[in-house]
Amino acid sequence: MRRNHKLRRGFITSAFGRTRQLTTNPKKSAVVVFSNHSIGDSSRLQVQGKVLPVSHEYTYLGITLSDEQNYLSKHEEKLKMMAKKTLHQMHAQILWGFNKFEMSRAYWKGVAVPKLTYGNAVTTMTAKTAEALEKAQREAARWALNITGWRVANEFLSSELNWSSFEEREAKSKLRYFARIQSMPDSRWPKMMLNAMDLQKIRTKAYEKMEALRSKFDCDTLTVEHDEERGALLGVYYRRLAEKVKTMQDKAWEEGMAGK
Repeated sequence: MRRNHKLRRGFITSAFGRTRQLTTNPKKSAVVVFSNHSIGDSSRLQVQGKVLPVSHEYTYLGITLSDEQNYLSKHEEKLKMMAKKTLHQMHAQILWGFNKFEMSRAYWKGVAVPKLTYGNAVTTMTAKTAEALEKAQREAARWALNITGWRVANEFLSSELNWSSFEEREAKSKLRYFARIQSMPDSRWPKMMLNAMDLQKIRTKAYEKMEALRSKFDCDTLTVEHDEERGALLGVYYRRLAEKVKTMQDKAWEEGMAGK
């Protein structure tokens, strides 16, 4: 069994599913080779006798992965297209609304933000894509205020609409996510993976971005407290985190306005 790779692969990919009465659908699966350097001709992957197609990209749980150097490049392209599409939809649906400001404000926060921040706790986008999302939000703010042809300070737009920046949302998402993992028992696999990363001194892009955002928003001293039964008080941590991020954002806003 140890030396028969074909038998072992069949056991992992096929026998496991059959025992649980699961059937593979190759139309809903794909093989993406992230690095084909020096691997030669790769063999076809079969699951339950069905060959899985080879693709340059694949969307899994709403996240598009590709075989490019930046494996999230296709996903970032979709995010930028989604931001533009949502702006156009907002223009069309709210044009004849009873209150353009209130409806635009609610539409962007309720429709655009959830779509554009999906998965931001574990994914990291390039600075160019991040700026594109911030720009789209500023355009939405100008539309809501009916000043699309005017050049105004970004701080004015954020104060009038009371929207968080995408960087602020990402900071809260990533810090909450990793704090939740850190508070898990060591027997949980996410905590085991994080401990293994610490031992090997390996840092993922998401972890590095979390550390950078934690420092930028001055959250280094925030820790998760525990009750008498050693239960993590995550709710308390989340509230303090939101307050700290908001405080730092307000400080940056004041400095920005003072420099105008």
